[in-house]
Amino acid sequence: MKSLLLKALILFCILFYFSGCNNSDGQKIVGNGGNGTGNNPPTAPGNPSPPNNATGTSNLITLNWTCSDPDAGDTVKYDVYLDIVNPPATRVVADYLPLTYQYGIVYHNLTMYWKIVAHDLKGASTSGPVWTFRTAP
Repeated sequence: MKSLLLKALILFCILFYFSGCNNSDGQKIVGNGGNGTGNNPPTAPGNPSPPNNATGTSNLITLNWTCSDPDAGDTVKYDVYLDIVNPPATRVVADYLPLTYQYGIVYHNLTMYWKIVAHDLKGASTSGPVWTFRTAP
């Protein structure tokens, strides 16, 4: 019985290590894969355009943000979420490289919610805050 319990505990620890975990900032912390260097998650996406709580924006939606990764050479890709509900549940593009995304035309006088999830190629990710804007009447 002790042997079975010990094996289950070891399996749990291995699965926990390789699955990663999220800290309180929404950043996914991942194991270093045995290379001793570790991996830092991308910074939180920021500086949204349109600015948070903007009103009267164009109904031709172009989203811009800033983000980086503290690890030299890490490539960061982005999942863009845009929706009329908060929090935004519709991922409009995944694994996107540029820091600008042109969605297209939406209705006038429409409140939109959006967020960016940044992830590096080593599996670490950071979810940005939810931003909102309203298109012009």
